[in-house]
Amino acid sequence: MNEYEAILEAVSAGTEIMQAVLGLVMSLAVYILQGIALYRMAGKLGIGSPWLAFIPIGNVWLLGKIADANEAVPKHAKRLLILNILLLIPVSGVLGVALGALLAGIPELGTAAIAFMFTFGIAMLVLAIVCSVFTYIAYYRICENFAQENKTGYFLGILLGGMCCSELIPPILLLVLSGKEPGSNMQTTYTTASWSENQN
Repeated sequence: MNEYEAILEAVSAGTEIMQAVLGLVMSLAVYILQGIALYRMAGKLGIGSPWLAFIPIGNVWLLGKIADANEAVPKHAKRLLILNILLLIPVSGVLGVALGALLAGIPELGTAAIAFMFTFGIAMLVLAIVCSVFTYIAYYRICENFAQENKTGYFLGILLGGMCCSELIPPILLLVLSGKEPGSNMQTTYTTASWSENQN
């Protein structure tokens, strides 16, 4: 390896490390900003356990509870929780069976395992799409609850920002929304329920 190739390899390795660090910082920023926004919104709506905003899977449930504010039949929290738990099903076991069967020289089992893995992958893709749709429905309901006058603008910002620009835009917009007061009828939804539970 000559000196030029060594320099190129060092630059390439440095770039990969920098990308990994920036990705980690971006993911951490998204997680913290969204957690702060959900925590503040839950507090304003009187939802119990707002600290769940900083707990994985708990934050998904809390997002749904905030979207459920002022709903006659709350449904977002359960849907999002179930879908996100289903997305945690590990694919590694299926992949291990396929590779093990191929390496063991059993082509029939290997082919069946690969077909199953392909079908399982398609099912997980469909599940991820459904989960995304319900998550964006929850975001729309939150925009309705906290920005009635400009709900469409905030929702389009969250939708297009997350899909086209940067994953940092939706939590920033949620943080802005968390600074607003919820609609007057929404603020009492959970507060009244929790007050009546305390009386019993």
